[in-house]
Order: sequence, then structure tokens, then C-alpha cells
Amino acid sequence: MTRILVLAVLALLFATPAMAADTVTLTCERVLGWFSWMGFLKTLGVTALTVGIGGLFWHWLVPIVTALWKVLEKVIDIAALLASAALIASGHITPDAYKLWPVLGGSIAFGASTLLFIVLRNIKGTNPAGLYAFLALVWGGVAVFYGMSEVGFLTMAAVMGVLGYTVVVSPFCYGFGFKDDDQIATGSSAALLILSAYTVQHIFFPGAPAWVKVFAPGAFWLGSLVSFTGILIMSNVWYGRGAERSNYGLMQAVALVIYLGGVFAGMTFGINPLAGMAGFFFVFWVAAKFIEIPTEKWTGFYLKLTLMGAFLSGVWWIGHQNEAHIIKYLTTTLPI
Repeated sequence: MTRILVLAVLALLFATPAMAADTVTLTCERVLGWFSWMGFLKTLGVTALTVGIGGLFWHWLVPIVTALWKVLEKVIDIAALLASAALIASGHITPDAYKLWPVLGGSIAFGASTLLFIVLRNIKGTNPAGLYAFLALVWGGVAVFYGMSEVGFLTMAAVMGVLGYTVVVSPFCYGFGFKDDDQIATGSSAALLILSAYTVQHIFFPGAPAWVKVFAPGAFWLGSLVSFTGILIMSNVWYGRGAERSNYGLMQAVALVIYLGGVFAGMTFGINPLAGMAGFFFVFWVAAKFIEIPTEKWTGFYLKLTLMGAFLSGVWWIGHQNEAHIIKYLTTTLPI
């Protein structure tokens, strides 16, 4: 199992240059495209191809992998760390037009190399928060040094990992949420504070230092994603127990104010990541209320499912009729 995991990490390392090169023309919208239907199809296709080809040739690969493993297992993790650090450092002498490729590629490779080091050195632990904090520190320093928002986005992703938020991609599904129940309230609150701080900065302090603004795209996209996910979970009728369930009415008011406030602030002040995320989660929050209607018979269940489907279809129809406004106000991103 360890060797399979190591092979997966090595595949990520070898794929890093292509990932970085593809990101040269990306914005945060494109990153979030991995959460879309097309992103799902792309991920599913690549996963199926990798597993299928690996399975077909596995018997021929085993002797080669075993021989290479005996030679490389003692030094490959250190070599990968040094190579990724050198790639990041090479950005200092790379022309500005091509700087993103080595710096972002090296940053991604550094994360994979760190994971490889942990696996090969058999470092034990059940809480990945320390790893996320370490990567956030390293990536944050790189982002500030080069003034690169793309690496700032990686930093914010690591920060959200520290808060307990995880995104799991498997061949047939995406999973978004928090690792433990205890982290939902604290993680959502911390992410909301980060989002609020950058919203205030964008509105009232547009001339903030570059080292602050370099993290803005990640703060808006990921701060919205994490905090709004937590609010959606905590506003559910089946969330928690005891005192938490007694706060159901209060959480509906909180969700309504935050989601609609996010849409208003985002559209008014040109923070489209905030507006888009708030609108997206507002729709799902309303749709969830149909499912939460208590019913005792299957007829009632199918009726509320029909109502939810009609609501979502209506939202889709309205969005389709106003596609230009959706693109203008909800899906474009901040300059990075």
C-alpha cells in the first residue's frame, strides 16, 4: 500500500510542470472549474485512464518498480524536496513573462515532496493540521516574496485545511466538508473572519500593501467556500444535538443574512467571487428547506422532492434567461 501511495505522489511530482504550465492562463474561476460538471468529467476520465493503463501493465511494471525502489527509497524524498525548492528559487532569475511556471510548479511539487517525505519516513499522526500549517507558512512566504496570487491561493487552501476543511475527489464523487463535527463552528467562523477582513480591505482600503492583497483571491474564493459550507451544515435541521438543535431558528436567520449580504456586497462592490459563492449557497440553503419539511409517508417525501426539483429548475431557468448578468456579476473574478 505504501508503494502505491508513493507512486501516486511521484505521479503528482512528474505532472507538476504540466499543471503549472496549464495554470499560466488560469484565474481563480478556472480553479473552481474543477468543482463543475466539466471538471468532474475531466477528473473521472483521467482517473479511469490512469487506473486502467496501470492495471493492464502492472505485471510488467512490478519488477521495474521494485528494482528502482531499492535504489531510490533512501534519497528520493530529500531529492524531491531539494529539487522543488530549487525550482521555486529559480523564479528569481526567470523573466517575468515565464516566472509563474517555475514558482507555482515548484510550490505544488514542494507540497507533494513533503507528503512523500512523511510517507517514506513513516511519520505518524492522525491530525494533518501541522502539515497544512507548514505548507501555509512556506507557500505564504513564496507568495509574498514573488507577489504571486496563484501561490497565495495555495496558501489559503492550506489555511482552510488547518481549519479542518477538506475536499475529497474520488472516481465517482466529490466530498466537501469538515473532518470533525467539533471543527465546523470554529472553522466556519475563522473562515468567515478571513472573508470579512478581506471584504473590508477591498471596500475601504483598496491601497493596502501588496503582501496583503496577494492572498485576496484565495481569501474570497476559499473563505466563501468554507464559511458558507459550514453555515449550510449548521442551518440543517438534523445538525447537532441538544442546545445546537434549539438554535435552529437563529441559524436560519444567520444564514439568510450572510448569504444575501454576501450577494449584495459582492455585486455592489465588484467582489464577484463573494457574490457568486453566496448566491450559489443561498440556492442550496433554500432547496434544503424543502427536504427538511417533516413527513411520515413516502407520498410526502416525493412531494417535497418535487417541490425542491421545481425550485432548482426555476432557478436554472431564470439564470439561463439572464446569462449575461450572471457572467458579469457572479462568475468573473478579481484581477490577480
